[in-house]
Amino acid sequence: MEHILTSASNRILVVEDDALVRELIVEILADAGYAMSEVSCADEALDLFCRQPDLAAKIAVVVTDIDMPGEIDGLGLAARLAAAWPQIGVVVTSGARRAETRTLRQPSVFLAKPFRPDRLVAAVSSVIVAGARHERHAC
Repeated sequence: MEHILTSASNRILVVEDDALVRELIVEILADAGYAMSEVSCADEALDLFCRQPDLAAKIAVVVTDIDMPGEIDGLGLAARLAAAWPQIGVVVTSGARRAETRTLRQPSVFLAKPFRPDRLVAAVSSVIVAGARHERHAC
């Protein structure tokens, strides 16, 4: 089961405006065996989903910070993903705010910063399992 959860076929998109934090998250998840993509804000993430459908079709989980520059924040991104791509798991992170888990659609998890690497990997794995039950939608 662990091989399925960390297979390189499960691509993770990291959406984080702090370059050092983004780099750390990417490194942790790449070391866990995931294929990685990264952007610096929610607007770029939505652009990727709409303009690069081949890449977007490979994304199993989006790890997003709540507070970022741009038109929408991480919670807005999670809501848009829920509407258009409900099979994609979302791990929402923040060091400043706490997301009420009941306001996040499934499959999703809130992870407070700072977090341990094993907690991040566990959160990603849990939403991959839940997301596998949904079908993929187009832009």
